[in-house]
Amino acid sequence: MEKPYVSVIIPTYNSAATISSTIEGCLSQDYPGEKIEIIVVDDNSHPAVKLPRKILKAGADITIIRLETNQGGGVARNKGLEAVTAAHILFFDADDLLLNELGF
Repeated sequence: MEKPYVSVIIPTYNSAATISSTIEGCLSQDYPGEKIEIIVVDDNSHPAVKLPRKILKAGADITIIRLETNQGGGVARNKGLEAVTAAHILFFDADDLLLNELGF
């Protein structure tokens, strides 16, 4: 059976120290990278979220949405929902660490 396309929404605020590990955890799952869309919603972090090149080249579709003012996690999640293209949606926080055994 073919695996469905999945959207992962990650709201973030001033989480430069952890966001890369969260995304790497999503991409390390036993799930094809080309079937994962990651939407990072930067809730006006200082400095703005910047992802390392190795993450951007990992094969997944990664979008960063930057909010102009800090509006909170709920608004950030809803902005991420507006951008999804998949029928299956997962929410993670910017400091979640996923083990590769989860296999979402």
